[in-house]
Amino acid sequence: MPVSQGAGVQEDSPQLEITVLEGEGCARIVLRGELDVATAAVLSERLAAVNRTGVSELTVDLSGLSYLDPAGVSPLVAEQQRATASGMTLRIESPTAFVRDLLTVTGLIDYLGVPPRGDEGP
Repeated sequence: MPVSQGAGVQEDSPQLEITVLEGEGCARIVLRGELDVATAAVLSERLAAVNRTGVSELTVDLSGLSYLDPAGVSPLVAEQQRATASGMTLRIESPTAFVRDLLTVTGLIDYLGVPPRGDEGP
């Protein structure tokens, strides 16, 4: 997803850094740190704000997550449900090995459409 326009917006909590890059009709959210019970609400709020801009394509980059717990998965599941209902394209990309394992064990890796290792594109 080319993000050629817009500026990066960064929100920080003590445990989670959220960077939003916006383009024409699309956005990319890059997560770094820990997504858990203490930070899930921050991500939910940021996802809702991005959705209010009317994007048709949203990518969430998990490559910087060092930790994910079941409460942290909740905003991703909710976003997938919202995307399905609205026709928006949601891509979950580049999970770390730890995050990929958690999504696999919980059975959410396919539901969230996480591509197999090596199939994540440019």
